[in-house]
Amino acid sequence: MKAESGISMAGLLHAYRLAGLQLWEEMIARSRVSQRSESLLRVSSSVWGIIDEYSNAAAESYREVIDDLGRKDQQAKSVMLLSLLEGETAHSEVSRLVRALNLPEHATYLVVAAELSGTGADPMPGIATRLRAAGIASAWATWKGEFVGLLGCTSESEVAIAVNVVAKRAASRRGISRSLISLADARDAVHQARVSLRCTPRANIGVRRFGSAPLDVLIVNDPSAASELRTDVLGPVLELEPRDRAPLLDTLEAWFAAEGSTAEAALRLHCHRNTVLYRLSKLTELTGRSVSRPSEAAELYAAMRAARLA
Repeated sequence: MKAESGISMAGLLHAYRLAGLQLWEEMIARSRVSQRSESLLRVSSSVWGIIDEYSNAAAESYREVIDDLGRKDQQAKSVMLLSLLEGETAHSEVSRLVRALNLPEHATYLVVAAELSGTGADPMPGIATRLRAAGIASAWATWKGEFVGLLGCTSESEVAIAVNVVAKRAASRRGISRSLISLADARDAVHQARVSLRCTPRANIGVRRFGSAPLDVLIVNDPSAASELRTDVLGPVLELEPRDRAPLLDTLEAWFAAEGSTAEAALRLHCHRNTVLYRLSKLTELTGRSVSRPSEAAELYAAMRAARLA
């Protein structure tokens, strides 16, 4: 009853302590009249043990009610958030839902999507608290196998802070949409966040913002074309045994990351530069394409990204 009435647990337990003292003083008064003070002293620990046991029972019941109210409140907020993100909310209702979610009405919004683990555990524990500490309001819910959030930023500097907070301590793949001014575009922003999430290879951990990797977006948006690209360009390489295939793809990826520097690629791979040259030559032999020719290098890079994101 106290929890449902909004009375704090501290107030509830304070009342139990006051009642315990009142009972104890009454027992002392009666024991004096009946000259049984010594008997009361012998059972004093039992008396206070009973009061403590009842206090604990009241506190546990209070917590259960608060947890239940919290779950119901979170469920209601999740429904409101998903209604906004689905883009099916009437224009006249948007402001009411934004206020109910404690988000700023006039803001630049971001949508974030984070991959859930197989257990369904929160992939971003404490994210709302960390954003709030940075002055950024947010609302979160689990939706279609992902943990999605709507962040409200009141300035461009806050947008940069929000992206940085989301990127810190990444424990799974995460995607962030472009900035949006109108929540009428929320459905598109959700799509952007989910596509950005898939721009990180499945076995990896990382954060991508929509627009930061346009080639990867093309690849994940058209799996059929991506599959054809992998097969047409890297087919002979992909048919090799894993122990032979992995070094070739790793070398190709390192060479591009090193901006075409064989020496830098060798440092990244912890091998001799001649090893890098040999593997690149082997790739040319298998694919008929050379990294020294720009158009063929472009095809090799795109196919390598398609293979990584498959």
